[in-house]
Amino acid sequence: MADTLRTGYGGLLAALVVTAAFEAAILARSPIIAKDGIGFIRIAHELADDPTATLRLEDQHPGYPAMVLAASRLVQRVTGKSDFDAAILGAHLASALCGVMSVLLLWLFVRRLYDARVANVTGLLAAAWPLLRLNAADGLSDTPHLMFYLAAAWLAAEALARGRLTLLAAAGVASGLAYWIRPEGLVPGAAAGLVLIANLVGRLGWRSSLCRERPLWRSASIELTSHRPARNATEGVPYRELRDSSPPPISALISPNNRRLWSLAGLGALAAAMLLVASPYVLIAGKVTSKKMPFRAAPSAHAVAIASVEPTAGILGEPRPGGTLPDEFARPTTLAGVFALGLVELGRELAQGLCYLGLIPLTIGSFAPARPRRQPGLASLHVALVSVQAGLLLLLYLVAGYISHRHVIPLVALLLPGVAAGMIVLAARLALRVPKLGPPRRVAMAVAAIWVVCMAPKCLRPLNAVHTPLVEAAQWVRGHARAGDAVLATSSYVRFYADMPGILVGPEAPNLPVGMHFAPSSGLWPFIVLEVDERTFDRGQLVGPNGGYQQTLELAAHRRKPWAKVLVFALRDRGNGLPASSSPRAAKHSSLSR
Repeated sequence: MADTLRTGYGGLLAALVVTAAFEAAILARSPIIAKDGIGFIRIAHELADDPTATLRLEDQHPGYPAMVLAASRLVQRVTGKSDFDAAILGAHLASALCGVMSVLLLWLFVRRLYDARVANVTGLLAAAWPLLRLNAADGLSDTPHLMFYLAAAWLAAEALARGRLTLLAAAGVASGLAYWIRPEGLVPGAAAGLVLIANLVGRLGWRSSLCRERPLWRSASIELTSHRPARNATEGVPYRELRDSSPPPISALISPNNRRLWSLAGLGALAAAMLLVASPYVLIAGKVTSKKMPFRAAPSAHAVAIASVEPTAGILGEPRPGGTLPDEFARPTTLAGVFALGLVELGRELAQGLCYLGLIPLTIGSFAPARPRRQPGLASLHVALVSVQAGLLLLLYLVAGYISHRHVIPLVALLLPGVAAGMIVLAARLALRVPKLGPPRRVAMAVAAIWVVCMAPKCLRPLNAVHTPLVEAAQWVRGHARAGDAVLATSSYVRFYADMPGILVGPEAPNLPVGMHFAPSSGLWPFIVLEVDERTFDRGQLVGPNGGYQQTLELAAHRRKPWAKVLVFALRDRGNGLPASSSPRAAKHSSLSR
């Protein structure tokens, strides 16, 4: 039993422990939720009030907000926290738990795709991969989507390896659940469907890896009765490769006609399961998706006006989706140019997602003659997953004009097995040259452990710390507000953490006069919170004789940008003991950023 635990599941347990420890540490150091997480919490509250209307009106798919709603209610029941605090903690926990489960599912998929050795190294890499760990602790939908995405990939691999139609149906269910979180959740089901279609049309000359002719009794006698690791004679290094002792793919043990019948039945089961799970959203919402759609109806004049008043970016934030920074390339005018630039953008995001250094073992694990080989019949599924996912990202660039680091998370997860295979090859070479280091297996795990240690500082950095001054200002406003108050601000963080209604004005408040026009019935906003460049912002328009406001708080908005300030203004005649600030003070970051 101890030997089985050490060789079979020791790497998995270590990866899960490291993942849980990192997630807990990041959550403890990052009390501020991501900006998009605010929207998910809002949608979760809307789901509780009117699910049907929410599905029809919101662009975001409702899967993750539903998870946030369930987690927040559980947190509130167990801890007794307020609705506000329970929603934030629920969003964090829902995403973080899915992050732990994603490592488990990735390990299961890689063990079937390669073997237990590659799966162990992949699990440790995923446990400390900054892109995966930081996103899982940020209250976003990408990691819950990744969990169902990898579940669908693993179940499809098991189905193709074992010839089980029920597993193909389960893969379709998992892919449909991933679609409820993000529209690209259908990719694993589509990739598995492509493999089955390739097997179906084998008679037309397509030779799927599932259709390789292998003598029935030779395959059974070699693979079904072998329980010990065997030396891989094709490798150029003396390494005893751990092969999976599970049976060969069922499609390799039956006749070609029966293989095609099984593929046809599997394709039907997969498609039926996906439709059964995904169709309720389509029927209720009346759309397949409204995210990044190229043929959406033109927005109304009201929507355009609101967008001009309520932007999503701040002076320290990223540009709008599709926008560019001053040093970025302009969008080409030809389709070929846009496609070429999309390839460059995809390559850049992948390189960043793989931490650049990961490209070296990925290249070795993909092309070195001595690399670990993917299991016959499953390599085509892996290739289809990577190809469809990459093609979808290129389509996103053609439609929306950008690719975010969050979009490449599934692709990075699919490439991590190649990184692990490259590290195993490097470890085998190192063990061959320096025998004192021990067997290649031990060296490979040591290399993975060193990677974990090196990536730990990147994984443990606090998230969203740049927004700490805005949250401090919002909490100050909340502490001095009266019932029915509203706030005018440059960031959605202020409205959320102040728990007050209001509207937003543009970065550095260029639309401040427009925002003032939408003031409540009194004609003035009780509170105004602005993130501005003090070199160009005129405070006199608010605190002057005709302004009607007093400045009550000033916070440094950035450690390296002394001109960036967060300013809080309150009505001068509120008479509730608000501290006037004739000489504004600069406050340091509080414990929120620690």
